[in-house]
Amino acid sequence: MDLSTAISDVQRAAQADKNGTGQNHVELLEAIRKLSLAAETPAETLMRMRFEPLQSAAIRLALEGDFLDVIAAADGKVVSASEIAKATGYDELLVEYMKSTGFHQFPKKPQQQSPWEAIFKMGFFEFFAANEDQRRYFDDYMAVRRKGLLSWHEVFPMNTELVPGFNQSDPQAVLLVDVGGNWGHELQSFQEAHPDAPGRLIVQDLPVMTEKFGGKAPAGIEVLTYDFFTPQPVKGK
Repeated sequence: MDLSTAISDVQRAAQADKNGTGQNHVELLEAIRKLSLAAETPAETLMRMRFEPLQSAAIRLALEGDFLDVIAAADGKVVSASEIAKATGYDELLVEYMKSTGFHQFPKKPQQQSPWEAIFKMGFFEFFAANEDQRRYFDDYMAVRRKGLLSWHEVFPMNTELVPGFNQSDPQAVLLVDVGGNWGHELQSFQEAHPDAPGRLIVQDLPVMTEKFGGKAPAGIEVLTYDFFTPQPVKGK
């Protein structure tokens, strides 16, 4: 269904739904869902489907774990994660990460575990190092997730803000470093858009990623094995 047809269907359904009940209301909701799908890009569909299992799991846990009973019993007062954990017997870490109908992906405080680390007993990238198939899916997703959207170098005025102030007299000067840059797709995209831009381009990633290059980096791009939890070896001047 094209977008204009979906919009027209929503408008007709809204006109027919006078009372917000009955079959007309059901048809309005269905028309709105179809409009959302018509407007949604493939990447957005993927993102929505990616988080739906987490939302379902969070809702089911809140129901079966009596979290909602504890919240309702507070009669409108704020209930902390520790209070819910104490009342239900669940681990406070789990309750802390549950917000609304989802989970936080990353720790909010130093030394705090993520849900991933609590479940798998290892870090995110450690897991991928030990699970080749899963890492390959992740790499492919990261490489295409912004396909069809404006790239960062199309938004930032590179030719007027970055390139003119660059030290072109130093052949070793670095223009851009893509930290955790997968197979260098972002720098390749930049190269294509700005083929005359001066300076070195460096993509950095973990050994499991850089080893895939087999010593053959994309033309004009340097590959550097690097863990972003360690000090950055490339320094600006």
